Amino acid sequence: MILDANYFRQTLIKRALGVLLAEFLMLVPLLSADLSVKTFIDRSIVSAGENFTLSVELSGTDADEAAAPEVPNIEEFAKYLGSGSSTNLQIVNGQMSQTRTFDFYFQAKAVGKFEIGAVTVLLDGVEHRSEPIQIEIVQGRPQRRSQQPLSRTNGLAEEDLFLSAKAGKKEVFVNEAVIVTYRIYTRVDVSQYGISSLPDNSGFWVEDLLRDQAPAQPTNEMINGLSYTVATIKKAALFPTTAGEKTIEPLEIECAVRLKPTRRSVFDDFFSNPFGRTVRYRLKSDPIRINVLPLPEEGKPADFSGAVGNFTLEGKVDKTTVRVNDVASLKLTLRGSGNIRTLPNPEIEVSSGLETYDPEVSENVRATADGVLGSRTSEWVVVPRVPGKQTIKAVRLPYFHPRDREYKVALVDEIVLDVKPGADLELNAPLSRAAKEQVRFITEDIRFIKLAPGSLKPLNSPVFRNPAFWGILLFPLIGISVASLYSRHRRRLEADYAYARSRTAGKVAKKHLAKARALLSAAEDQQDFYSECERALSGFAADKLNMARAGIMTENVGRLLETRGVANNVIEDYLECLRVCNMKRFSPAEVDSHESETFLKRAETAIQQLDEAIST
Repeated sequence: MILDANYFRQTLIKRALGVLLAEFLMLVPLLSADLSVKTFIDRSIVSAGENFTLSVELSGTDADEAAAPEVPNIEEFAKYLGSGSSTNLQIVNGQMSQTRTFDFYFQAKAVGKFEIGAVTVLLDGVEHRSEPIQIEIVQGRPQRRSQQPLSRTNGLAEEDLFLSAKAGKKEVFVNEAVIVTYRIYTRVDVSQYGISSLPDNSGFWVEDLLRDQAPAQPTNEMINGLSYTVATIKKAALFPTTAGEKTIEPLEIECAVRLKPTRRSVFDDFFSNPFGRTVRYRLKSDPIRINVLPLPEEGKPADFSGAVGNFTLEGKVDKTTVRVNDVASLKLTLRGSGNIRTLPNPEIEVSSGLETYDPEVSENVRATADGVLGSRTSEWVVVPRVPGKQTIKAVRLPYFHPRDREYKVALVDEIVLDVKPGADLELNAPLSRAAKEQVRFITEDIRFIKLAPGSLKPLNSPVFRNPAFWGILLFPLIGISVASLYSRHRRRLEADYAYARSRTAGKVAKKHLAKARALLSAAEDQQDFYSECERALSGFAADKLNMARAGIMTENVGRLLETRGVANNVIEDYLECLRVCNMKRFSPAEVDSHESETFLKRAETAIQQLDEAIST
């Protein structure tokens, strides 16, 4: 029996295509599903006999189609008590997102360290798993973190609210930047916070990295199975000035926490505040110890001036061919990352046939989230006095590169000027700055004789060609039209209260902003300043939306503005200004006038942008 090779080839291809098609059909649900599964517990350390909650969060556009989560069996160390669920639906920019939360209640019954396994959720036959969580069950009351000097009461545990300080590096060289980030971690409702005590960073040159940047939006972070809201308080670049063991002192903040009411009896529900009460807490970060290494002596250039970082040096002249007593410009630009503000200005050496003047220096240094970057430009005026080849010698900037742990040199090569003979006028006389400016702008001293006659008009032209005639003729009609429109506007103001509030919203907001500016110029207490700003912001939104000013809520304002077609970036800027006002009104920390002036301009811009968005 003779077998056809083409038959085997076709059969093999068909089977391979069938396998690929089956694998593709199995992957389609997994690739198309939009589902995220996260699990967290309300406490990572609980005592035996105490209740705890395991929460499973399903998020994504397909969250409502997913099956109920399957919780692993933890009967070994916890007793199941019951469960509950909730759903949160959001629509942002026309995109709908849904979050379903399932709460499972347990009672701890065994002592030790245990692991809650992954939770499984089925969607279109595909399993989605969460990460496992570690939990510790202790006998008696659980031990809390003790590094905070503050005692917590009213059910607020140490892991519910704390301040963290982290350094990007623990070992650096002298004058190398250490990026320190301070963050607040909270699992409770923090209404506002402010810096109460800045660290005494003696021995460091400090650059604030968030000074000219908008406040970062809070994020969510999972730590030991607990969900935290995280906000960056401060971020700074510290440049140590000497070698040795250094300590970055703690940062202290004061925050207001809104505590939920705890029920002890039926009388508490009647007499207590149903919204809870606000308690002020002081938080303190841990000190950070770093090791500052001295700069190595091996390979250190003789002209090293202490520059540490990564730099480049660029140099150029505006022209290489000049005449005697003409003016040339030499520009040197230093760019890079490092402590540019403390670097010395470069010095130049020229041949005897050139004369130079003191440079004009300009800086463009900016603090970013990654460190200090920027440039420094020095510009010299160079005047040749002798014809021939004149030179500007090479310029060097030795620096130490901490990542490569070696010394490098930023270099501008020697520049040669070809000086041609000029007018034989005072070749040896020094050129003053006044004379130099005269050389630059001498062409502006010449004015040409006007040759064209200009515009002409005939005499005795007809009256109807005169614009004044038409102005006098049309003035009564324009006046009557304006009066009619104004009368209609007044009647509508009196009859339509919502229209009247909307029309006068800007005027009322400007009055409050004017009071805020007066408080700013009079150096009054910042609480009064931010109170006036808050009245201007909230009152403007309330008038535009015809809402009661006393009961206005930030969440309601955001939703109503979305229905009015206001762009999300305008809403976010406006609401962020309201949040800053609410925080600063109760903040004990002092704010300099520059920060307040910047915020006042920001509030004025937010009101103007919102007015334009609603009016269109």
